[in-house]
Amino acid sequence: YLPNCTKYYNGDIETMGSGEMMRFHAVLLVLMALACSSDEDAACVKEGEVAANEGDYASAVRIYTRCIRSNPQSVESYFKRGSIYMENGQQDRAIQDYAKVIQLNPQYARVYFKLAVIYTGKEQLDTAIQHYDRFIEIDTTDPEAYKNRGFIYKKMGQYATAIQDLTKAIDIDPQLAAAYNIRGDSYQVQRQYKSAIEDFTKLIELQPDSAIAYSKRANSYVYDEQYERATDDFDRSLELNPALSILLKPRMSETYYKRGMLYQSQGRHDRAILDFSKAIELDPDNERALNSRQTVISLLETN
Repeated sequence: YLPNCTKYYNGDIETMGSGEMMRFHAVLLVLMALACSSDEDAACVKEGEVAANEGDYASAVRIYTRCIRSNPQSVESYFKRGSIYMENGQQDRAIQDYAKVIQLNPQYARVYFKLAVIYTGKEQLDTAIQHYDRFIEIDTTDPEAYKNRGFIYKKMGQYATAIQDLTKAIDIDPQLAAAYNIRGDSYQVQRQYKSAIEDFTKLIELQPDSAIAYSKRANSYVYDEQYERATDDFDRSLELNPALSILLKPRMSETYYKRGMLYQSQGRHDRAILDFSKAIELDPDNERALNSRQTVISLLETN
């Protein structure tokens, strides 16, 4: 009936027959009813958003439930109610609402992201990846999706695949600090220490007050046998967060021990003793440092 509607808007309604007129009015009434329903649904969803933004989640759930009763096809109402359930730890209810969203609109990208987050929390990692896959099929430009999927692959021990996803996330958003952090961890496990150092250096550039970033780069320096830089980073990490000393001191002790061994191999015995002593100060139970220091002292005494 579109041609007849066009005639109507062109002022040619008088050319319609009575049957055409009745059909035209019927279509017009349906369109008006749909428009009205859409406006009412939008207003209802907005009311729920206001309640949610004010932290009144119980009222928001009631409002969204009312929206759904009024319009069982309201995708936004299911999605937003599901999100409130998710934020309040009612994951199974959230999953039910999100499943309804997919039933009504399989192209609704955000719902797959939310489901992926839920299943990651449930440690159902294969299912989480499936939802990230679906999300990325619809939206290829979201760096968080690649970063999160990369994190899951890292958690599953699939480091090469994780690095691919994290690199994609960084290509989209070069300022995404978490992606450098996770990729650096993956490189380190893969013994690609120089690449790990590059990522942790970028992480420090983005988060200069992160004690964890310095400690991670320090570990990479240790693995790469760059002991001077490792000790500097360990020191900086403790300056930023002295509470890390319980975790870092054993690692720092090992670093001084290894540097002491390097000095010993070079015949720099005085420096070796200093490093072994520092290692023992940091960790009095470091038997290797204790034995090595005694060996160097005995060597000097015999000479």
